[in-house]
Formats: sequence, C-alpha cells, structure tokens
Amino acid sequence: MKESKEFEESGSAADSQGAGRVPGASGASGAAYAAAREELLRRLKTIKGHIAGIERMVEHGQDCTDVLAQLTAIKSAINKVQLNVLESYARQCVLNSMENGRDVRAEMQRMIDTIFKTLR
Repeated sequence: MKESKEFEESGSAADSQGAGRVPGASGASGAAYAAAREELLRRLKTIKGHIAGIERMVEHGQDCTDVLAQLTAIKSAINKVQLNVLESYARQCVLNSMENGRDVRAEMQRMIDTIFKTLR
C-alpha cells in the first residue's frame, strides 16, 4: 500500500520532538516526512473540494441519493486520512521511545489509548 510505505518512511525519519505530531510538523525532519505531510495536505484539500461540490449539489436541489453517495465517499476519504495519521503516530511513538531510552511500555499504552479514542 502506497500510503503505508510513505508513512513508514516518515516515521523512521522523525526525531524525538516529532513524536505524536502529524507528518511535517515542526520538530520533525527528513524528506520522506515532508513528502508524507504533502500527501496528507493533498488528501485534505481533495476532501475540502469534495465538500464544496456537495454544497453545490444541495444548492441546486440534486437528488438525495446522489448527495448521500457523495457523503459516503467523503466519510471514506476522511477515514483513510485518519488511519494514515494514526499509523504515522504509532510508528513515531514506538521508534522515538526506543531511540530515546524512554519507557516503551508507557509509550505503547499512550498509543493504545489514542487509538481507542480515535476509533470511538
């Protein structure tokens, strides 16, 4: 999967201050990390454009089933973005803990808590 590879590479390029940050956040380094950030921003802009399209559909009185289909597509796109950010966070959390001698178990619990909050 393309997204997983990008975020896998980005996670290994993060420094100790990049833990828990979205790809490309300040304190992070590496070309792969910047590329992952650009991909995330591209996806978010696509979602934003899709929402604008749905607004126009509603303004023009499009059929409800067409609007619902588009809403479902947006929901799927948002879920993919959310999973990519979560995957990036998980990789950074573990790597940074190991690289910086922090309590890996505590970081893992923090990561698990974040995953559960995200999935609710």
